[in-house]
Amino acid sequence: MDIGGIGEFSLIERIRQRMKGRSSPEVAMGIGDDCAILRPQADMEWVITTDTQVEDVHFRRAWLTPYQIGWRAMAVNLSDIAAMGAEPFAALAALSLPATTEEAFFERFLDGICDLGERFACPLIGGNLARDPAHLSLTFTLLGRAPRGLSVRRSGARAGDEIWVSGRLGGSAAGLRTFLQTIPGSGEFESTLRRRYGQPQPRVHEAIFLRETAQLTSMIDLSDGLAGDLGHICDESGVGAVLVADALPLEAGVRDVATALGDEPLTYALYGGEDFELCCTAAPGTLTPLREEFRQRFGLDLTRVGSISAERGLRIVQVDGSQTSLAPQAFDHFHRSAT
Repeated sequence: MDIGGIGEFSLIERIRQRMKGRSSPEVAMGIGDDCAILRPQADMEWVITTDTQVEDVHFRRAWLTPYQIGWRAMAVNLSDIAAMGAEPFAALAALSLPATTEEAFFERFLDGICDLGERFACPLIGGNLARDPAHLSLTFTLLGRAPRGLSVRRSGARAGDEIWVSGRLGGSAAGLRTFLQTIPGSGEFESTLRRRYGQPQPRVHEAIFLRETAQLTSMIDLSDGLAGDLGHICDESGVGAVLVADALPLEAGVRDVATALGDEPLTYALYGGEDFELCCTAAPGTLTPLREEFRQRFGLDLTRVGSISAERGLRIVQVDGSQTSLAPQAFDHFHRSAT
């Protein structure tokens, strides 16, 4: 059966039953009325984000399982909450789907949303279902909490601060390329790279740890690539940045994919986007003592990749010691080259 045969309100009731008993203390009432009812906790501030994933713009149904499509749509919003060093607690979903969507597809799609949401105690508390003639359009709004005045912003970076990233970069961009074309000899790493693209891991717990222990001056999640997102920090903070090419931690397999396609591997980290790792800044010497604990807690590296400068603009120190300028390029939905 397709969801057109089940009907909007029956689908909503299924979601409501799955969410029963999962709400946080802030949620006085979730699914069931025209609005959810929220009650702020004392001494906490809320951060709110929204993001839309559109079929054939952000993903193609042929590339991902229904589970991954739901997971990915939830993950990109959780990553924005992580960027602020906040803890997610509730989600709203406005989902447009073709009436011909199979019931089994919808259930596995919902599994992806709910499984990731439950991992971070972030259930659905409301939203909307609508029919789209041909495509999936998935809009989520997430709410998070942080101690009042302690949400980490983009605007606090200072000249002399160190720039750090979590995990490894470029994997999502390389995974995307394996969907777009056949790459000889990619079997060894293809599934891992494709999973980096299709089922990203939002660094929520990692960000909270850094916010609580590291006195960060700024932070952002890497959705647009290191150059683009670091450019956002620089713009908001009124500073520049210098990256070190040799220091950028590339995901295993990125060099293989880039070499096979005649690309420069570093461009996957700098401009590829959708790694959803963290990029943060802190005073010199602040994060170095935390690297081993971070690795032990999360199984991820924390890598220093450069420093903040008073001179505006992005630059990178090449292997031979020369410096070149970087364009702070980020994905723009309305730029002609975006599609």
